[in-house]
Parts: sequence; structure tokens; C-alpha cells
Amino acid sequence: MSAPALPPASARVPHAYWDELWRGDALPAPVDPRLGDIANHANRRFDALFRRCFAGLGTANARLLEIGCARSAWLPYFRREFGFDIVGLDYSSTGCAKAAEILESAGVPGRIVEADFFDPPSDMQSAFDVVVSFGVIEHFDDTASALAACRAYLRPGGMAITIIPNLSGLLGVFQRRIDQKIYDLHLPLDREQLAEAHQRAGFDVESCAYFLSANWYVLRAQRFEGTFLHLPFRIVTGGLSRIIWGLERIGFRLPANSLTSPYVVCIARAPAASTAATITATA
Repeated sequence: MSAPALPPASARVPHAYWDELWRGDALPAPVDPRLGDIANHANRRFDALFRRCFAGLGTANARLLEIGCARSAWLPYFRREFGFDIVGLDYSSTGCAKAAEILESAGVPGRIVEADFFDPPSDMQSAFDVVVSFGVIEHFDDTASALAACRAYLRPGGMAITIIPNLSGLLGVFQRRIDQKIYDLHLPLDREQLAEAHQRAGFDVESCAYFLSANWYVLRAQRFEGTFLHLPFRIVTGGLSRIIWGLERIGFRLPANSLTSPYVVCIARAPAASTAATITATA
């Protein structure tokens, strides 16, 4: 029997939205940090980050869970590059089917579980050394509750890597102007707010920082899709990103910052003594 589900954290996105979103998209290629073209710049920087995080972990004997794994291009990467025993969890049946298809086409063993992460399957509670999420917890109004739900999957001392878009900076300003509906699906969080939410969820925060100097590919304009504006929009956002990444490659490394960085990344640990999914009280 699974543990009682944690209280809902006021999801900003209806369940049906995700099935519809993933239904029409082509499958992405698994992330490969060895590809040197400029379009792979962000993935290569994330690869460097993950290698620092996992140094000394003994990943070949460890288990990694991706929460919100729909259509994941990262799960094969974690298996191929580090040898993790990988599991993905998502409540979108379409997203899970596509994640499983990506693993199969990549020839990578792994398990995809269709479930609500607020209601952990009994065999997944306190079962993982690493829990990673890419753009999940910012879709809930109660960030600490969402993070506490994630912590329930970690073994004592396990690592959580939480990645969210930096909608508290310029990215959020432009996203709101380009497509207000997409913006409203997110709760903007800055570095301090993300770190504080992890602490409230019972994590020990190791670092919480802005990541990369720019990535305008993160902007979405659903209202442009199927119109003549979609291609120019992608040309502009892609072109701006590539110019900045090109400068970084020749030595003009621009610092990550609260204004232009596209991501906030928090690295945290479940306490060694307990992984109970509780939230500390705030004044």
C-alpha cells in the first residue's frame, strides 16, 4: 500500500494540458554532450554541471529519478554518461509513452512510471540517490509542498537537483508580453525564493544559483504556432542565443545573473537522518 498522498500544491496547469502538449511533438534526440555544434551549448554546460554534482558519488551503483519525465531527452544521457539505474515518473500518459519510446530507440534500459508524484508508489519511496526535475515545481503555487513531495523519493542524504526557468528576470518580462497564458502557468521564483522553498521542504541546500548567461530558446509563444510569426520568432530567439554562446566560446564568458540568466538551479540534500516529506513552519 502506498503512503497517503500529500496535499495538492495548487497546480497551475490542468492535467489535460500536458497530454495535449506532448501529443503532437516529434521525439527529441537524447542529449549528447559530445556534439560540438553551437546549438548544443546549453546541454554541454548542463553536462559540466552534472559532472561536478556527481563527482565521487559512485553513480554506476546509484539510482536516479526524473520527476516530470514526459518526452525526456535527459534520461538516456544519465544512463549513458554516468551508469545510473534510471527511472522516470510523470502523470501524462502521452508523455510517459514518448519517454519510453525515446529510451527504446536509444537502446537504453530504464523504467517509466505513470503516476502523480504527490502520491509515491510504495516501491519508490526513499528509493533514490538522486532526484532531478527540469521545469516542474514552478507549476505549483505551493513550492515547498511540491519539493517536499520530491523529497519523499530520496534516500537519507540523497541529492535533489531542481531546475526552473528564471521568470523573475528578463525572460519573464518577455514571456509575459509574448504569451501571457504561458506565463500564467508558472510561478516566477528567484534564487532566494527557490532556496528558501527547499529549506521549508526540509532540504539542506548546498547551492542555489542562476545558470547560463542566456538561452532565449526557453521563451514559448504558443499563440504563434501555426501562423507566419512562428518562424521569425524562432529565428530571432535562436539567433540571439547563438550570438551570445559564440562569444562565450571564444573567451568572452558572460556571468550568470538574475537579469538575463534563463535558469535557476538548486542543489540540495535530504537530511541524513530522515526523508519524511514534511514542511517546516514559517513565521
